[in-house]
Amino acid sequence: GILIDADYREPERALAQTKTAIESGTAVLFEAAFLYQKTLVRVDILVKNADGSWDLIEVKSSTQLKEEHLSDVAIQRYVLEGNGLRFNKTWVMHLNRACKYPKLENLFSKTDCTAAVEKRLSLVSDTVDKLTTALAAPHPPSVPIGPYCDSPRACAFKSTCWAGIPEHSVFELHGAWASTKFKLYSNGIVRISEIPVSQKVPRSKAEQLQAVRTGKPVLDATGLAAFLASMQYPIYFLDFETIGFAIPRHGGMAPYDQLPFQYSCHVLESPDGSLRHCEYLAEGNEDCREDLAKRLISDLGSMGTIVAFNQGFEKARLAEMAEFLPELSVAVEKVLGRFVDLKDAFTKYYYHPDFHGSFSLKEVLPALVPQMSYSGMSVSDGVSAQAAFAKLQEPSLSASQREEVRKGLLEYCKQDTLAMVELLRVLQDLVT
Repeated sequence: GILIDADYREPERALAQTKTAIESGTAVLFEAAFLYQKTLVRVDILVKNADGSWDLIEVKSSTQLKEEHLSDVAIQRYVLEGNGLRFNKTWVMHLNRACKYPKLENLFSKTDCTAAVEKRLSLVSDTVDKLTTALAAPHPPSVPIGPYCDSPRACAFKSTCWAGIPEHSVFELHGAWASTKFKLYSNGIVRISEIPVSQKVPRSKAEQLQAVRTGKPVLDATGLAAFLASMQYPIYFLDFETIGFAIPRHGGMAPYDQLPFQYSCHVLESPDGSLRHCEYLAEGNEDCREDLAKRLISDLGSMGTIVAFNQGFEKARLAEMAEFLPELSVAVEKVLGRFVDLKDAFTKYYYHPDFHGSFSLKEVLPALVPQMSYSGMSVSDGVSAQAAFAKLQEPSLSASQREEVRKGLLEYCKQDTLAMVELLRVLQDLVT
């Protein structure tokens, strides 16, 4: 086929390239451009059939057809039919989780969505009219906040529309359904403190309601003390960093399988606070799973509690490595039996109003250890860690650039495990 290579800054050239390609009889076009009713679309793949009809193929990085894809494809069909094209089939092509490296022949699957898209075509014209009217208006439309602000993903303008929502709002209610939060909001209850004490909020956390209303943390001292007493020294604080490649690169891996490429482990040898640190970071493109697993098993020793924050993630990665490396399965099984989830201390025994309804490490840490911060770090969260590791794959990276990227990754992962050490000390102080 032919790629229409004019980019988004050159719509007129893209339209001209597409027109020329179709008139010359090109049967397959990539990124073809069409304009109709002030609406410009770029079609991932357009295939001409022997009878003169066309097949439209929308390519998605997901592993299945999603509801929002249908509207995406429907507006493309609307614009192309407005340009006189006749259609046979409409497809969404997506990644296939059954594909395993190195056999990539079945990397993609196609789902026929012709009938579902055709049902939506009648709605497109009205939608286009509404959008063009809004764009032509002198001021942005006034739209109340709603569940659509986060569905199917967070809107780019959410921070603007939600600017007036105060701290400790009903939208911070942990565990409550979105419909419950918006019902409270529509009834004029914006802050958690405004919820009548007599009113039940389904699936909400009683400790959060109490903490926000009083402005003081809620502590179950007996439960927390028992939780902490269950830990055995030496205590190992473990954190993984992983990346899921859309196109798998290593033996037996499927699209988006998680590849652990880094870990940090702080070890608290005894109650007196003596602390040591060990870490691992893969060099780059190689399959590091065996090397990482062997190093980790050695670093974790044969006894003592292993602490993770949201342990399910670390344990799942270890189980996957045991499946890939059956010779290590016995050792991994022993390691899995030593885990304790530090997050449980906060979901079950201690709630601080400054958690804002979240039990993520990034929310818990500043509330209890404000002197520790990720601000200013070159790698400051899991997404940027993935991006940094992907950068290490680039052959054009100089030695000094590579060292800088590695330094940022090591500092970030080390910060995560040190954060758990400091949180444990805060918790211990609460019950002594």
